[in-house]
Amino acid sequence: ISMSMYQLVDNLTFTRAMASIGQGKEAIQSAVGILIFTTQKLVLIPNTLATSLSIALIPVITSAYMKRDSSLFQRHLTQSLQGLFFIIIPAVMGMSVLASPLYTAFYGFSELGTEVLAAYAPVAILFALFSVTAAVLQGTNYQKYTVLSLLTGFLCKLTFNIPLIQLFETRGAVYATAFGYLVTCFLNLYFIRYFTGYRYHLLVKRGVGILILSCIMYVAVLALENLLGIAINPEKRFGSILTVIICGVIGAGIYGYLAY
Repeated sequence: ISMSMYQLVDNLTFTRAMASIGQGKEAIQSAVGILIFTTQKLVLIPNTLATSLSIALIPVITSAYMKRDSSLFQRHLTQSLQGLFFIIIPAVMGMSVLASPLYTAFYGFSELGTEVLAAYAPVAILFALFSVTAAVLQGTNYQKYTVLSLLTGFLCKLTFNIPLIQLFETRGAVYATAFGYLVTCFLNLYFIRYFTGYRYHLLVKRGVGILILSCIMYVAVLALENLLGIAINPEKRFGSILTVIICGVIGAGIYGYLAY
């Protein structure tokens, strides 16, 4: 429902906002396709994997909460969110750094597609976090607060979509989506803390560690991509596929080794 609501806002406001800053009809149609269809499909790949693994622990989390076992609830919720971050953070950082060859491999070379994908990839963290925190609130019988947080984020998207599009063009719609989901996720995390007493200190500590490892991987992949660009044409589909495979395998190996 949340994604459909956000897409509805883009469908209703994007064309008008782009036209107001002098964009032509053909450019607007191309930007709409990149924003709503092509880049979002790619962004949802790591989001789906990370969310499915994290939500698998929700029944155990719900059981621990109903039994009033706070230590078990704390441990399993930390495991769930840590598992989410462990997968989604390096995945979206890798997708962001490899935005050009990744987009080219699937849809053909596009400067705008690369730009939007690089900006859109980090938003997958918020998509996944919203799914998990909403499931936790539902499992602990506080689902009405999920609706409240969702509507608040949606109003933020509705309010800032046109101004941000006028400032940043296509990327503005991505920034508005990110801001809306950020507000929703913050409220969900606050409600979980308020109603269940969950403490985030251990999760924050491990999250910082995951972020550091992901940044090391990001730098290594960026250097490798630039090196491969000397011999491989990044604007050709075969070259892009080869770049994604090589950088993906080596990047995953670096991250996995450091994490181990």
